[in-house]
Amino acid sequence: VGISGQAAVAASLILRRLFSSRLRRIFARRAGPAAGPEVVAERAVVAAPEVAGGREVAGGREVAGRRDVDGRRDVDGGREVDGEPEIAAAVCYRRHDGRSQFLLVRTSDGARWTFPKGGLEKRETLAEAAAREAGEEAGASGVVAGTLLTEYRHAPSRRAGHADDLVAAFLLKVRRAGTSCEPGRNPTWFDVATARERLAEGRDAFHAQELQRVLDAAAREMRRR
Repeated sequence: VGISGQAAVAASLILRRLFSSRLRRIFARRAGPAAGPEVVAERAVVAAPEVAGGREVAGGREVAGRRDVDGRRDVDGGREVDGEPEIAAAVCYRRHDGRSQFLLVRTSDGARWTFPKGGLEKRETLAEAAAREAGEEAGASGVVAGTLLTEYRHAPSRRAGHADDLVAAFLLKVRRAGTSCEPGRNPTWFDVATARERLAEGRDAFHAQELQRVLDAAAREMRRR
């Protein structure tokens, strides 16, 4: 093959390569980008809190309560309580001979033992109400805790069949114990075990356990101090 023949062959090879390269680019554009790993944008999903009447109280316990339209809460065991607490109880305590004791009073009808408690007065906080009730019903004064100990359900005998009252309980360290302003209250000191028994007397199992739970929460808090 002469020089002219060799040049023609070389030119043909160059043209073939150029044409093949152009065709590949055309097909690549039509086919779109090469497939790669699929990337999915992720976002943190935070569950919206349930609309409920419950709130966290001492010891991490939450007072159950999906709030109904009438302001009541549906609580454990299918029971209901009315809205936010408007009754305060004083869990009065002292240390005597190295042992913890609690001050209980008789209910207004004299049938059972209970913590001093009562409704809020005008412009009064729950803690202030608890301290006042301790003085009126048990003749006790001292230092009331500014933070809630727990809440419990209380069924007044005069409202049998109605929703439970929700009571806010506060610890009160007794500095002075005097005489009750109300007749028949008979304020009496009990050790923990005896207080649990007295609070259960004359009550159904549910409400007895509610009061005992308050007592247990108070005993735990006292051990931390």
